[in-house]
Amino acid sequence: MNKKKAKIIAFIPAKKNSRGLKNKNLKKLNDLSLVELTIINAKKSKFINEIYLSSDSNKILDIGKKQKINVIKRKKHLSTHNT
Repeated sequence: MNKKKAKIIAFIPAKKNSRGLKNKNLKKLNDLSLVELTIINAKKSKFINEIYLSSDSNKILDIGKKQKINVIKRKKHLSTHNT
C-alpha cells in the first residue's frame, strides 16, 4: 500500500495595525519582533513543511523574505478587523 505523507502548511496572518497596539507584529521582545519569533518557531517545527506570511505591511513582508519563507501581499481592504 502506498501511503502519502500529509503536507503541513503554516499560514501566518500579520496585519500592520491592530486595534489595541499599533504595529504590534513589529514590537521587539528580546531583540526579535513578534512576527520573527512566530516565523522562527514555525521553522523549528518538525511537522511544518511550508510557511506563508500574509500582510499588508512591507516591513513585515521584508522580515519574511529575510527568513526565506513565502510572502503574500494583502490588500488594505483584506486587512481590516472584520476580514
